[in-house]
Amino acid sequence: MNARSQNATVRQLNRTAFDGTEHFSEHSAEHLIVRLEGELVLSDVYWERFVSLVKTRPGLLPSFLVSCLSGVAGSQAFLDANVPLNPDHLCYDSERLSQLRQLRLAAAQDSIRFTVVSKFPQTLAQRLVEYLDLPENCLRKANPGEIESWLASRNRRSFGSLILNIVHAVRIRHWPKNLLVLLPLFAAHRFGDQLAWTMTLIAALAFALVSSSVYLLNDVMDVVNDRAHPIKKNRPFAACTLPLRGG
Repeated sequence: MNARSQNATVRQLNRTAFDGTEHFSEHSAEHLIVRLEGELVLSDVYWERFVSLVKTRPGLLPSFLVSCLSGVAGSQAFLDANVPLNPDHLCYDSERLSQLRQLRLAAAQDSIRFTVVSKFPQTLAQRLVEYLDLPENCLRKANPGEIESWLASRNRRSFGSLILNIVHAVRIRHWPKNLLVLLPLFAAHRFGDQLAWTMTLIAALAFALVSSSVYLLNDVMDVVNDRAHPIKKNRPFAACTLPLRGG
């Protein structure tokens, strides 16, 4: 990779990686900061391990709830001890990782440096960095609020896509099937009965909401298996375009 293409790659990463609180000028573009969670690792590791706990070891749920009394740190420690993390099951930004790997040679030559920041526990963060084949010395602990502020800014910019992903997840395209509950109304020839129409439409809406709830629950519980499926991997929860905690 020549110097011109290296700088072009860094500038591209800077344009897509930073919010309004961090700007890197052309002069300082040789040092790139990348967030491990939310930017490289798209999965919500905490919630995915909680789902795994519910699915594979439901008997530990009471103990998990007790650990929550100690706050996020306590529940995180409980998950660390009882739900092994398998990096193969997580969702990553493959394009961003590819760009960083293109810079590895330049980083080794000290012409370009990049730092991966994370609020994960050190052991977990180091394991993910090694799995992603990034330099071992590129990792540092995130400053308070550093990850959260960036995620909040990104989420504000993607509000429109969030709505579209919700529509996709709840399968609104299947809702017309619930209009079958109108058949008894037509069979009884009660076309002018406003009360009957109101009750029937409420029933149709209730069926639609229940079916959407089942779709959401299924997608959340099967998120790992869906990622291994050639078609289901594009579902919002599996592709991490919709936060798992939103399910």
